[in-house]
Amino acid sequence: MYTNDILAWSADMQGISAMSRFALKEETEAFAAEVAKLTVPRYASHWRDRVERLWDDVWKRGIEERTASTQKLYASKFRTAVRNALEEEEQRTKRRQRVEAAVLSIVRIDPAITAKLQEDYQAKVKAENADLVLVPEWEWLVKTFEAMLEDDDMELRALAIMALTGRRFAEVLQAGEFEPFVEHSSSGTVRQKWLLKFSGQLKTKSGPETMFGKSYAIPTLAPARDVLSAFRGMRASAAGRIWKSAPERQLSTTFNPDFNRKLRTCPAAKFWPKDQPLSLKELRALYAEIAYVNFAPRTTRAPFYARILGHGDEDLTTALSYMRYSLSRQAMKEGQEEMNRLTLLREKRREDAIAAKQADEDLIEP
Repeated sequence: MYTNDILAWSADMQGISAMSRFALKEETEAFAAEVAKLTVPRYASHWRDRVERLWDDVWKRGIEERTASTQKLYASKFRTAVRNALEEEEQRTKRRQRVEAAVLSIVRIDPAITAKLQEDYQAKVKAENADLVLVPEWEWLVKTFEAMLEDDDMELRALAIMALTGRRFAEVLQAGEFEPFVEHSSSGTVRQKWLLKFSGQLKTKSGPETMFGKSYAIPTLAPARDVLSAFRGMRASAAGRIWKSAPERQLSTTFNPDFNRKLRTCPAAKFWPKDQPLSLKELRALYAEIAYVNFAPRTTRAPFYARILGHGDEDLTTALSYMRYSLSRQAMKEGQEEMNRLTLLREKRREDAIAAKQADEDLIEP
C-alpha cells in the first residue's frame, strides 16, 4: 500500500535530520520533490491522501510545537518550495496551475491559527493605542509660543524654540544649529518663510536612513526668520553660553528638570489640554501633528513625521510614539486609524523577524 512510501520518506527525512531538530531547507526540498513525483506528469494513485499524510508528518515533526507566527512562516516556506518544484517539473501552464491550487489547498496553515494571530494583533493594538488627545486650543498655543520668542527670559525663549521647531531640549540648548533655508534659481534666491535648515540631530542611530550627522529642512510653526533670530539671541546670551558649554550630565540632571517645571508654569500652559501631562517631550509630539496638518503633502503621518523629526521612514515604533495628539475630531479619527494600522504592521514585522531568525538558524544540536 502507498503507506509504505510515506514511511520510507519520513524515515529518510529523520535520517537527514538525525543531528538536527528540524532541518528546514532539507525538509522543504524533500517534501516538494515528493509532491512533484506524486502529481507530475500525472496524478499518482491516491495522490491527495498521500500528500495529506506527508504534510501531516511534517507538521507533527517540525511545526506543530512552534509559535503561531513561526508555524505561519514555515508553512509559507513549504508552499513556496512546492510552487518552485511544480514550476520546474510541470511545463504545461494550465495543468500546473490546477495542480498547484489542489496541492496548496492541503499544504497550508490552519485558518484558525491565522485568525488567532490576527485576533492577538488586534488585542495588542487596542491595549497599546489609547485615544488620541484632542488639543482644541492649539492655535493659541502656537501664538503664545510665538510671542515667547521675544521674551527677555531666555528659558521661555528656549521653550518657544523647542515648541515651534519640534527639536529636543539638548538640540536647542547645545547640539543643534539652525540656518536659513535658501533656494537658488535662475531668477534669483528665495528665503523660505516657514522652513529652516537644521543640523545636530541626537538620539537616532547613525544609519543611512536617518538624519544623524546631516543637515535637513524642517518646517517651523512661526516665521522662520523670527525663530532663527530668537535662537541666535538665546545662544549669545549669558544663560545660552552656560547651557552650550554645560557637561551632558548637568544638562540632563539639572537643567532638564528646571525647564520642565518652567514649561508647566509658562504662559502657554493654560492652553494645554486639561489633565494631560505637559513635558518637553510632549512639545515634540504636538509639533509633529501641527506641522502635518499645516504643511504635509498628500501623505500619511508616519513618513511625514519621520522626515521632519529626522528618523528613518520605516521606523514605525518611533512614529507611533509621537502619535499622541489631534487638532480636530475628524483628524482624531484618521490618526487613530493610522495608529492601529501601523501597530498591526509593526507587530507583524516583529513576529516575522523572530520567526525568520528561528528559521535561518543552523539548528544543529551540539
